[in-house]
Amino acid sequence: MGKEKALIVFAKAPRLGKVKTRLAVGLGEEAALRVYRQLAEGIWAKLRVAQKQGAFSLWLCFDPPEMKSEIRSWLEGADRYLPQISGNLGSRLASALNSAFSDGHQQVAVIGTDSPATTPERILEAFSMLGRGRIVLGPSLDGGFYLMALADPRPDLGNLLEEIPWSSPDTLAALVGGVRCLDLRFELLPYARDIDTPEDLEAHCLSAENAFSPLFNPLNCSIPGNPAPQNL
Repeated sequence: MGKEKALIVFAKAPRLGKVKTRLAVGLGEEAALRVYRQLAEGIWAKLRVAQKQGAFSLWLCFDPPEMKSEIRSWLEGADRYLPQISGNLGSRLASALNSAFSDGHQQVAVIGTDSPATTPERILEAFSMLGRGRIVLGPSLDGGFYLMALADPRPDLGNLLEEIPWSSPDTLAALVGGVRCLDLRFELLPYARDIDTPEDLEAHCLSAENAFSPLFNPLNCSIPGNPAPQNL
């Protein structure tokens, strides 16, 4: 058995036109790719520090599956590189979670690379909250969630994940409703912002949070106390 806790990060290979497509509509594909890379690399660097300190086992669940070599050279040092299966996001989440539990981990969390709020401190907070609930969710402002943590595998939860509406303002509400129907105790982390649209990026750049997780800002929005960036 490995470490008690495992964190699974979902990520895509950094390919032009294949990532941050909603952001690209407003900013262009090259700027969207730069934002994606900075988000993923910034989050990964912080997680690697926590991994080396023994906070959790770090997994990378990547797509597309044939890009393993490129992914390994980009985001280095994962304890395991796991290709995403085919199917909707719910199927892919359920499969990755089951893999981690089958590997002997007792608490498993999964995140994406969309939210600067997914710091090691926030993730460890989620693990600690599993003492009060079997599921912990990090709700995002767009109606989805940026983190899910489980204390044990539940096959019926996997079915729920496959059936809820994804990329919808109702994603979190549907998941919480399903969890309640399964009579599972759950806890919620603080709300946080995903960076999916130009408006999300601008709001993040103008927020105090950006001082701790600064992002490349192609919108040239001025951060209080800092000069406006000269990008693009």
